[in-house]
Amino acid sequence: MTSRVGLDAVAGHEGAKALLRETARALSQGRLDVVPMGYLICGPVGTGKSFIVQCFAKDIGIPVVELLNFRSKWQGQTEANLERVLALLDAIGPVAVVVDEADAALLIGDPALRISLGIEKDSQIGAEGQTICPAATLGITSSEMLYVYDVVSDWQSLTGLPAVLAVWAARRDVATPEVTADFLASRDFGLSHIAEISYDASFELELQAQAIEAYLRRNIDFSLDAENRRGLDLYYQHAARLGLIAAAKPIEWVEMKAVPVKL
Repeated sequence: MTSRVGLDAVAGHEGAKALLRETARALSQGRLDVVPMGYLICGPVGTGKSFIVQCFAKDIGIPVVELLNFRSKWQGQTEANLERVLALLDAIGPVAVVVDEADAALLIGDPALRISLGIEKDSQIGAEGQTICPAATLGITSSEMLYVYDVVSDWQSLTGLPAVLAVWAARRDVATPEVTADFLASRDFGLSHIAEISYDASFELELQAQAIEAYLRRNIDFSLDAENRRGLDLYYQHAARLGLIAAAKPIEWVEMKAVPVKL
């Protein structure tokens, strides 16, 4: 995939361009640790999705490969084809991969919040753990219906424990009481300014501030109590059992005074 022009040629989409430019700079500096595994770009036909990807390919300065015709109607064949393709690409070296159409996507963070709010008024409950909504609700024309699964709800149903999706982690030599106190103070400051944070974020995310604030207050537990820790320990045990990690090593927790989180 090649293009004669870069992101400067793309009109509008300022937020997307800023994010892609930041990624391009990180790639040029070899800072792969801050580069995400990929981006999901969705929208109606004719809104410039392919064009912005082509322009991004021009700016990042590494080869970009577009995957075509690797899907199969036979059970398991698509996965096998994709595994062979990815193994070949891994042998080539640094390369960006574009999949023009995706059958499914795992969304986290802001995109997941946007989808959740977008289908709220035009969806229905399907099978256990499943939400169904018309694809047109999100401007998707390549499919008639979308089937949405909340992995956190699924985890809670299967285990009866919370799903820990993010933690503050540090090397043992820098996890001093002073650093711990700074992290806790940062958390408490954010919790005391949720309304202001939601208002500021509403402009960047193009979502209602009230919806963001409600999500932060109702959906997220900002403490890491004993129950949350059991959920995290169980996740690592399952990951080790499935061979996703070498072993489920015990988690070392920084000693600190337990303070209830109040919103």
